[in-house]
Amino acid sequence: MSSILQQIQSDCANALLADPFFATVPVLTQLLQDFGSQIDQALDSLGICVTIAVPVAHVLHPNQPGPYFERIKILARVVENVMVNQNTGAGGTGKGALEVAERVCAILHHFRPQNLSETVVCDNPTITLGRERERLEYEVAFTTQGGLAYVLPQFDPPVITQSFHTATIHAATSFSAPVPGAAVFYTLDGTFPGPRNGALYTTPITVTPGATLRAIVILAGYLSANSTFLCT
Repeated sequence: MSSILQQIQSDCANALLADPFFATVPVLTQLLQDFGSQIDQALDSLGICVTIAVPVAHVLHPNQPGPYFERIKILARVVENVMVNQNTGAGGTGKGALEVAERVCAILHHFRPQNLSETVVCDNPTITLGRERERLEYEVAFTTQGGLAYVLPQFDPPVITQSFHTATIHAATSFSAPVPGAAVFYTLDGTFPGPRNGALYTTPITVTPGATLRAIVILAGYLSANSTFLCT
């Protein structure tokens, strides 16, 4: 799983399900395509369920690669259909929403998800009564931090060659292999090129002696690079 936020949801749900207390309490995440119908089904049959979501993730240092999320909020929502849940003879669990919320706290406080160096800890306020009118609802708040180490590939500076009055620009990664989709922009007056300043390179261009050819290679997901060439 490449998404750290999805991984956190999944790991927290699995940590709860590993406890025997949750053998009869469904734990759902937003990864389910039919998330809403799964909640309704659990409340109709057992009377209670827990949902895990990551509603907020803050990046406080945007220049740090990753990105690294200094504050990831995790919200466990315990929803109870009291009439169904407390009727144990008809399949209800008999485990009240507040009791379940406390058990969620006990299990996830200081739990460490995969690929994170930091643990999950209770946030404040930790347990709050929800605003659901038809059902009893408690929200349990946690926080953690972490990020994936995304390393962007780096373009080599464009290679500019000249033959008589024709210049050719070649763009490649550090492995010297052409990259499909890469765009090369150039100028002939020495100004810095880009999508808004310069021309898109498609074929070899005609140059005059003394012109300063500058080129940059750009592609989403890559670190760009530029070169300067004095035409002869």
